[in-house]
Amino acid sequence: MKIVSAALACAALLLVPHAYAQEDDGHFEGLPAESLEEAVANLRTHTALLEARLAGEVDQEAMMDIHEISYTLENAIARLSTELDTLSAALEEVHLASEQWDDETVTDQGEVFVNGVRVILPE
Repeated sequence: MKIVSAALACAALLLVPHAYAQEDDGHFEGLPAESLEEAVANLRTHTALLEARLAGEVDQEAMMDIHEISYTLENAIARLSTELDTLSAALEEVHLASEQWDDETVTDQGEVFVNGVRVILPE
């Protein structure tokens, strides 16, 4: 039985996209999310992959895929969280600058905010 399980696990690895790198400790790194655009793209594609695996039987093969997919989703969510903190700070700058009639800060930080939101929520 252990041989069958090991064989199934190995076969499942062949079905997972090759973009995943395995670390020395046996865990996968997932795809990076080095920018907001990359985080949103990875979140979109890997949520669809997760949804597809959840739509079928969640057997050992699916569980392996889901485990690997989760690393990329975690990277995307971490980047998105960081970017939302940046957008929150920019919006606060807009808010405070608008109270002081500081048009330069409103314009500059307003652009930062709008551009970031447009990546997350494209028109």
